[in-house]
Amino acid sequence: PLAPKAPAAPGAPPAPGGLSLDWTEHKDPVTGKTYYYNKLTKETTWDKPASMAPPKPLAPALPGGLPPNWEEHKDPSSGKTFYYNKVTKE
Repeated sequence: PLAPKAPAAPGAPPAPGGLSLDWTEHKDPVTGKTYYYNKLTKETTWDKPASMAPPKPLAPALPGGLPPNWEEHKDPSSGKTFYYNKVTKE
């Protein structure tokens, strides 16, 4: 792009995992520099949008490797591992 445009409108809410589905990453063919394009607002920017930043961890892992209140279990019929949050019942 020649120059980033000012935002035209707020983008869509971030998708699960924190990444907005509206932003895509591209390379300027002349400079090779990375830029970002929002297909909803038609905005371009050289700076990575905050909605594309990796999500922050929910909670620090305990020495066992799981966040607080999460438990690891094995399904007795399949033998597959699953995780259960005893507070949120997820």
